[in-house]
Amino acid sequence: MRVFGIKGSSTASFTFRTSTLDICQGRSVAIHESAWEPVRSLIAEIQVHISDSKGAHLMVPAPRAFY
Repeated sequence: MRVFGIKGSSTASFTFRTSTLDICQGRSVAIHESAWEPVRSLIAEIQVHISDSKGAHLMVPAPRAFY
C-alpha cells in the first residue's frame, strides 16, 4: 500500500505475488515491498491478494499496465 500510495485501511491488506521469475520455480511467491523496484520490470504477471477484516481473500490478476 505504501509503494503505490494507497491510503491505509484498517479493514484490508494487500499482498503482491508472482510466479514468473526464475527464482520462483513456478510457485507463487510474495513480492516484498523492498524488492518491488528491482523486479517490477522483470515480472510478466502479478496477482494482488486482498485480505479484509473478515479474513476473506481475493486474487485479482493485475494487467501489465498496472506495474
